Order: sequence, then C-alpha cells, then structure tokens
Amino acid sequence: MIPPDIVRPLCLGIAGTILWGGFAAVQGVAEPWDAALYWTLAYPALLLASGLAGAWLVRRAWLAGLMLTMAQLPAMLWSRGDGMVPFAVALLAALAVPAMLTAGLGGRMARHG
Repeated sequence: MIPPDIVRPLCLGIAGTILWGGFAAVQGVAEPWDAALYWTLAYPALLLASGLAGAWLVRRAWLAGLMLTMAQLPAMLWSRGDGMVPFAVALLAALAVPAMLTAGLGGRMARHG
C-alpha cells in the first residue's frame, strides 16, 4: 500500500492541475493568471484551499500550498507549451509562498486544534 504521505500530495497535484486547467479553459486564457478573475477569485480560493488541504495533510502541510500552486504549470504547458516555463516557474514560486504559509497554518491548527 502506498503511504498517505505520498498519496495525499499527489492527489492534490492531480486535482489542482485539473481545476486550474478547467479554470483557464472556462476563462478562455492560456495561463490561469491571465484571467480577469484570477486575483479576485481564483488566487484567494487557492489560499483557502491550501489552508484546508494543509489541515488534511497535517504532516508537511506546507506541501499542500506548493502542490496546489504549482499545479498551474501543467495546465499552462497543456494550453501553451512554449518557452515561458522559466518565467512561469519563477512566478509560481513567488505565488506559492503565501499558499505554503496558509497550508502550514492549516496543518498546525489540525495538529493542535
């Protein structure tokens, strides 16, 4: 049996990729952050989801924020597939920091709740 420490972050990455791909498709953009609703709806929802997923992971909760944020990269590659990868990785790394902090807080609250 595969340990939950591997399965749960993997599930988050897969779910995040599907959700971000769907968001970009519905919004008609190549990258999720190009959508008008990204900063007002999608990114705040990402932070909330990171906190909840961090509580679900409990151990290494910060991974939830990293996985959910970085899941935008495969969605972008699927729709564009061009040379914007270095820029995208740098932007996603910066966007992942608040999500990782939120996820860590969610995990901490789950442990000490």
